[in-house]
Amino acid sequence: MRNSDLNYRNLLNALISEKKTLSKILKGQEKYDELLKEINKCDIEAYDPWPKQKDLLKTLGLKRKELIDLMREVYDKFCSSISSDGNYPIQKTEILICASNWQEDFWVLSPGKLEFLPSVGDWFMIPFFRNNLTGGGHFKVKEITHEIEDQKHIITIITDDDISTQ
Repeated sequence: MRNSDLNYRNLLNALISEKKTLSKILKGQEKYDELLKEINKCDIEAYDPWPKQKDLLKTLGLKRKELIDLMREVYDKFCSSISSDGNYPIQKTEILICASNWQEDFWVLSPGKLEFLPSVGDWFMIPFFRNNLTGGGHFKVKEITHEIEDQKHIITIITDDDISTQ
């Protein structure tokens, strides 16, 4: 997405999501200190409300255009800097396996690691789970998503356990 297409909420989401990396990239650049200080108060995973634009304008003493320009500038610096060696290290990988059974019980497993990452269409077995038809815990990979955020790689494996439709 082009920087000019990003509105206040999009920019705020991106900056809060990557506040650790931003702090590293912009360290010692006073121009961004106050904005970073406000962003660092927010947590992407918390349910606390994020700062409203009018509150951030008041806190930083900026006009709307100045705030948006500053946020876009920070976003640009982030985008151009993460390509440099070491500026965006992946600190953690999290794997989630989402499975359900015929009773529509739903589980999310988070194994510490997998020996291999299955592909869409691959079958695997979780013996202690029971699926729709066989009861044997055989699951087919329906979808895999990858998300990289806050220096974490999240792999979500979504299963299709209804083997009668296979």
